[in-house]
Amino acid sequence: MTDKSDHKWKRFKSNVSHRLLSGMLVLMPVGVTLLVMRWLFRWAAGFLDPIVRHAFSGLTQIPAIQQIPAGYINACVSILAIILNDYLRRDCITGRVDSASRNG
Repeated sequence: MTDKSDHKWKRFKSNVSHRLLSGMLVLMPVGVTLLVMRWLFRWAAGFLDPIVRHAFSGLTQIPAIQQIPAGYINACVSILAIILNDYLRRDCITGRVDSASRNG
């Protein structure tokens, strides 16, 4: 009887250790990705902060805009820059290459 219970206990410990190891192997890349994304966002926000402050310096007189944190404005400008980059890359550059290949 004890031989069977020892086997079950060892199998249970083995299953738990394998599941913990599997979970850590899944979570570690996710954690590293989140840390890298956080670092990139902070770097981009720090880089864009003076530009955004200068570009929107006239808008700071409006009381509603004064209440918006600079980080949110930086995030919106970053998102708009990504969208503009995608539009320019996809429609302008690729469109010209496609039309040139069709005509020539």
